[in-house]
Amino acid sequence: MPLLSTTHRAMLLPLFTFVFAGCQLEQLFPEDVAAGAARLTVRNAAVLAKLLDDDTACGFDSEAVASSYVVQGETGGVGTVTWTVEKCVLDFGKPKVANTDCNDVDRTVGGKATLSAQRVVEGVLTGDPVTPVIPLTNDAAHLHYEAELEDFSVQLSSTPKFATIQKGSMEFDANVHLALSVSKGVCSIDTAEITINEVSIDDAVYTIDSGEGVFDVDVPAMKLSAQLGLWEDRENYLEGSATVWDKVVDVGTDHVLDPDYDRDEFQASYACKADLKTPQSYTCPDLTETVANGATRLLLNDVGNLVQAAVKDTRCGFASANVMDRADVSGPVGYDGGEVLFTIETPCVIDLPTDTFLSRNCLGDQLNGSGKATIKGSMRQRGRVTGDPSQPVIPTSRDAVEIAFDVSFEGWSVAGANGKTFVAHSGGVTGRMQPRLAKDRSTGACSIPTPVVHFDDVTIKPGTAGVIVKDGLQMGVTFQAGNFDAQVGEKDGDENRLSGSIVVDVLGEKGLEFDVSGDLDPDYDHDTAKATFSCTPNLELPVSDADCNFDAVIAENAARLTIQTAGTLASMINKDDVCGFEDTLGVLLWPTDVVGDSGEMGSMSWDVADCSIDHGNLSTFAEDCLGGATLVEGDAAFVDVGRTVRGERNKMVLGLLIDSIIPRERNSVDVELREVQLSEFATYALAAGQDEPAGILVIHEGTLSAFVQPALGNRADDTSTYDVPTPVARLSSVRLTATASLYAQGKTFHFDINNAELSATNGAFLGAENALSGSMAVNGKAYDLGALALNPAYSANAFDDAYTCTENLAGPIR
Repeated sequence: MPLLSTTHRAMLLPLFTFVFAGCQLEQLFPEDVAAGAARLTVRNAAVLAKLLDDDTACGFDSEAVASSYVVQGETGGVGTVTWTVEKCVLDFGKPKVANTDCNDVDRTVGGKATLSAQRVVEGVLTGDPVTPVIPLTNDAAHLHYEAELEDFSVQLSSTPKFATIQKGSMEFDANVHLALSVSKGVCSIDTAEITINEVSIDDAVYTIDSGEGVFDVDVPAMKLSAQLGLWEDRENYLEGSATVWDKVVDVGTDHVLDPDYDRDEFQASYACKADLKTPQSYTCPDLTETVANGATRLLLNDVGNLVQAAVKDTRCGFASANVMDRADVSGPVGYDGGEVLFTIETPCVIDLPTDTFLSRNCLGDQLNGSGKATIKGSMRQRGRVTGDPSQPVIPTSRDAVEIAFDVSFEGWSVAGANGKTFVAHSGGVTGRMQPRLAKDRSTGACSIPTPVVHFDDVTIKPGTAGVIVKDGLQMGVTFQAGNFDAQVGEKDGDENRLSGSIVVDVLGEKGLEFDVSGDLDPDYDHDTAKATFSCTPNLELPVSDADCNFDAVIAENAARLTIQTAGTLASMINKDDVCGFEDTLGVLLWPTDVVGDSGEMGSMSWDVADCSIDHGNLSTFAEDCLGGATLVEGDAAFVDVGRTVRGERNKMVLGLLIDSIIPRERNSVDVELREVQLSEFATYALAAGQDEPAGILVIHEGTLSAFVQPALGNRADDTSTYDVPTPVARLSSVRLTATASLYAQGKTFHFDINNAELSATNGAFLGAENALSGSMAVNGKAYDLGALALNPAYSANAFDDAYTCTENLAGPIR
């Protein structure tokens, strides 16, 4: 018979139902409960870490925590920075939305958490208070959290499942993996790909909402590790154990952290994060080579600017009296092919206060220097030897200057427009540099250094050390060796180039060898580079070295002085009474041609041959109304000259009737210097009180010819008669071949005048004023002078004042 009747079984069924309900059905399935609690615990831990990171009151984003970090290591080197949070209370009260991810999933947080935490980041110690460390790897951020939780809950809008930790202690370690930053180009952006090394829960009570029911769970202990997202060989991974009620459960049997995980959706949840490079990349650049290359280029910039400072330095540099006085000049004075060597034998110390202004280019970019450095070396300048101690050589090529340098640093740096600087704390560099020269239009000499510079055999001394500084960040480099050459700007097809290799200690790595060959400036632009110096006053870029030989300047100045010579020669022969046109018995009484009868308009001509006028040593030939003088020295042999005077014919009574003529117009006289032989001849004008002229042309041996039309002044007592001499004249067909020397401003130039074809107007006459044109061939090359001012310092009023005191002159010629 049955043990229980049907009636008895019916009576017991309600009892069993009551018993199952009272002992909580979930306890019959501890494996499922433990797995669910573990997954929600990891989620809560990840959100809790995010909340503490973003908290501005006492979390990692608070001013107090952000500014109170601890650094281990040397600035510029590799080390760690640690930020610490102590007992930060995050009290959310009733559940509310704390943040929203990039998929618009809300995270609703409630309850209270009291946290202490440490964030440790490994990388380059920058010395910058805002960004004290630059991570070098994608797993450089390590975190440790300790939390006391009270009714702490995290609910996602994408799922109904969540856990409230009524009470309990949580402790976990995590590695927040870093992705590439758009702006910095390094791995520095926190992502949701987080490796949780260990989550420990002690003495906790959970309330779990499974979406189908709500129940409480005692969690005496839990130890988990997990991978949110993907890292290395683990993705959406969970392992560990959890004690629920009194049952220890292995929660990692399937290793699935989130059963609803989708890789693309997970990545999209943080893809909108600021400055994150997308698609996200965890491939961090090797900064060792980047830093080493950058340091090399910036060190070269430091060297170049230091040498330029030494070139201008008047205390102990190349511009100092001590160095200038000991200049070693070789080569004959007055000729090309010589050189001068300036030497800094005793090291010159250049010590600049912080951010000392050095220069500003044509784009407004400013260079500031700081720190201390010493330099010794030599500056060689090739060209035409002048004999002037203040400028012993004038460069005659674009690359006439070469500087050999040996520099040492003590915190030296030069900061430019790009914001990058290398502060050279110690060590030094040797090498040579050649600045390409531009022409100075005001002097005609290739004497303006440009930023186009060639560096050769640059050697970095072992142990040279410093830091790259960019926006307050510092990265250290120590050079063990280095040798290279470089081209700054463009020179003869070679442009923006660095070639060579270095051995460095950088970012914790020792003895790394790098080939630094490549673009010297990664941001270089040809047109921009030229624009940086294009506004330099009087600058002209020579096309070739021939534009720098200075012969064009010599030709121009020799042309002016040749006109002066022709004018003086015409006056000399016109005034000479020994064998010139004022020789009454030998010349005046014997005209070679007479046109017109007395009382008619006509002309008279005279010729002179083989009239030698020897002035020997320097003597005064004429004086002007202002106290100025025209001086002459040397020999002039007037081999063949002529003079024609047009005007009113008459007869003069000088014991007998002789032919004469009265000029009735300003341009009534022509003087033809058909052939004049010159020997050591020079003439020049000195203004009153002037010690030396602007220039002296000495014709050692030469032949000159010219057609001179002096402008005659009319008499004050008879304004229809034009016979008062003035310096105003028109000169044409001025020709000269000669060996000559030009002396100007203490400088000497020897040269050949192969041929001169010149025209000029001295003063204002026949529609022209103070004008010079034609060509001058010097040292075998002809130079077209174009249209020049005969006297660059010409003043019409001063010119007139110099002759208006002439006796019986009616007034100046206009």
